[in-house]
Amino acid sequence: MKVAVIGAGSWGTAVARALGSKGYATSLWCHTPAVADAINEQHRNPRYLCDIDLPGTLTATASFQEAVEGAAAVFIVTPSYAARETARSIAPYLGPTPPVAMLSQGAEKGTRCLLTQVLEQELGNPARIAAISGPNHAEEVSRDIPSATVV
Repeated sequence: MKVAVIGAGSWGTAVARALGSKGYATSLWCHTPAVADAINEQHRNPRYLCDIDLPGTLTATASFQEAVEGAAAVFIVTPSYAARETARSIAPYLGPTPPVAMLSQGAEKGTRCLLTQVLEQELGNPARIAAISGPNHAEEVSRDIPSATVV
């Protein structure tokens, strides 16, 4: 089963590693092609959590279409200021039913909408939208240190 993680910062990399380590075909969207290429070649993120090996089930891409098409679930881990733009960018490639989880915190500047509300507005089908939160840290999750997560 394919899952997509949108955002290759520390938290996105840790989540993608965790999913890939469980055997999911994980597509990790990176903002820049150079980072995606480095992850695919070296199985490490050159910018974040650089000392963490990434599983062979993880493939990085700078294409929203490649990341999202065919995904059974999508995890969005971009900064809060990019939530609406990200949702708009993946919408054409995302069917109406795959669950979409927001892992970033905060509210949208200007509208003060929660990030899950932004996803609902841009992607429709609010029943499929979820928020995932800690307490947890990317460094701990990437090293399989037990932590708590709430959906």
